Formats: sequence, C-alpha cells, structure tokens
Amino acid sequence: MIAHELNNSLAPISSLVHSGRLLAREPESQVMINLLKNAAESGSPADTIAVSVREQSEGFTVEVADRGSGLAENVLRDALLPFYSTKATGTGLGLNLCREIVEAHCGRLSIANRAGGGALATLWLP
Repeated sequence: MIAHELNNSLAPISSLVHSGRLLAREPESQVMINLLKNAAESGSPADTIAVSVREQSEGFTVEVADRGSGLAENVLRDALLPFYSTKATGTGLGLNLCREIVEAHCGRLSIANRAGGGALATLWLP
C-alpha cells in the first residue's frame, strides 16, 4: 500500500520533469513565451507590457516589464522554484523552466517588483 501511494505521488512529478526536459532541449522562444504570458496574466493593461533588449559588453539583457499587481515578498523569493505557483491552475513549472533554460545557456534570470507597480523579469545571456 505504501509503494502504491508513493508511486501515485511520484508519477506525476516524474512526468512533469520529463516534459520540462523535452522543452529544455527545444527552447526556441519558450523563455519569452512564458515571460510574456505571465506579464499578460498579471492584470497589466496590454499596452503597458514592455520588452527591451540591451547589448552589454559581455552579453545581452532582456527585460519583460508589466504594470500588474506586482509580487509579494514570499512570491518573489519562491517564484523560480519548481512546482511553486500562485495560479489556481498553474503547475509551477513555467518560471522554473525559464530559469533552467537561461542557466543552460550560462545566463541568469531574476524577477523583481517595479517602482510604481508591476513586475520585471530580467534575463542576461552571454
């Protein structure tokens, strides 16, 4: 009975990890899709969602900014962790997958609140 209960709990996790690995192998536009989707779902008016790209001496910085409600401190702390979601139907894999893809390319991903309200996702790629 214990083995059955463990298998029922671990099987969905294993499946999600497998799906994440498949997406990480084919990451075309996936990071931007997830970041833009989150911005659109933030409650931000569509015309206040902005994307910027800046070339720096050793890479590029891409920012996705919205004017939604922003994120509580505990959400900022945990947003990039696997299976953490504030959405009723969220899997908690979107931002974690973004972080893994960016880090696989030797980059960094961060999430912060914006002055004046909203959130800012910043990724740096070499």
